[in-house]
Amino acid sequence: MANMHTDFSDCAASMPYGWIGQTVEIAIESGIDVRPALVELGVGDPVSGISRNSVITPAVFILMCAMIINAVDDEMHGTAKSRMARGTANLVVKSTVGANCLQSAIETIIRFFSIVGNTYCQLRLDTQGDAAVLRIGSETSDPEVSAVVEEMFLSFIHMQLSHFLGFLLPATQFVTTSPDHPHLGSNHPYLVGKVKLGEITALQFPKAYLGFSKRIKVGDFPLVDCQLGWIERHAEMAAGDFSGALEDSLSGEIFRLLLSHDGTFEACCRQLRLDPADVRAGLWQEGQNFRSLRRAALIRRARPLLDDGISAEELAMELGYSDGRSVRRALKSATGISLRELRSLNVPAHHQTNHRVISRLIEEVQQQV
Repeated sequence: MANMHTDFSDCAASMPYGWIGQTVEIAIESGIDVRPALVELGVGDPVSGISRNSVITPAVFILMCAMIINAVDDEMHGTAKSRMARGTANLVVKSTVGANCLQSAIETIIRFFSIVGNTYCQLRLDTQGDAAVLRIGSETSDPEVSAVVEEMFLSFIHMQLSHFLGFLLPATQFVTTSPDHPHLGSNHPYLVGKVKLGEITALQFPKAYLGFSKRIKVGDFPLVDCQLGWIERHAEMAAGDFSGALEDSLSGEIFRLLLSHDGTFEACCRQLRLDPADVRAGLWQEGQNFRSLRRAALIRRARPLLDDGISAEELAMELGYSDGRSVRRALKSATGISLRELRSLNVPAHHQTNHRVISRLIEEVQQQV
């Protein structure tokens, strides 16, 4: 099997169980209850179990879906009229192997579902100005169920496209048909883009990404690799980590510079003797941006110091700032989070629980192949 990392941060973005968990409740009504298995793996409260107030990480989200899929032998979570053959998800990932760019990969996925003749989902790709919009419609009659399942399906598509690119596809907007979506008006924790209410479920991202080429090699277990890669990139983003895959690139050079000392975008460009426009274009081509690199560098420098429990004044001295107020301002500007919130990112992760979740996920996903 291709190289797999199983040590992901519990600080990864999460959603209320009550939203995604609606599908679990549908499964429970059919006599399939996956909650005990999730609680056994450390999800939810050991005493009260899993409730609508519980949150789930990307890894648990995928595991929960995989458990339901395997339990009902239906890759659309038991909510659609028609069924898909077991292994469909794996075939969808494999179908994009020959695509030479993201647009070709999306068109291949759309064509795949058209060829297999399944009427569950209808995908359509449109462009509007500088934006690309991937729309989806389902056959379920219950609007509430449709909204949840369509969101799950687009999450699966987002996993595939991110795997194809080698980084999380930067969605700018996620459109939901549910007026009760918990993230309306704010960023979606998995799809990243802002959540907006609309008539058709859709994922929007910059049109220019349609021309991006494939950056990954397909291994023996493409579905497993795809999903684990998505989980890992979410964990990196949440923890402020920088992927070492681009160490020999422009983003790697800037990251190393920021590790030596913090600085603004303009200051880095001057030190590297590069034109700011060229730097922006180069970072964009690598799926990176200066703000995320600066955030990752600051967190990496501050993390071991905060683990030692030092004060803001001591942190400022270690990082080269004049006082605690200056370092607080710099952290807020670069990362978008406060020093207090940054400290919370350094709470030791429950690695054993995470390892068990990932191991169980691999087992469940391989059953779908």
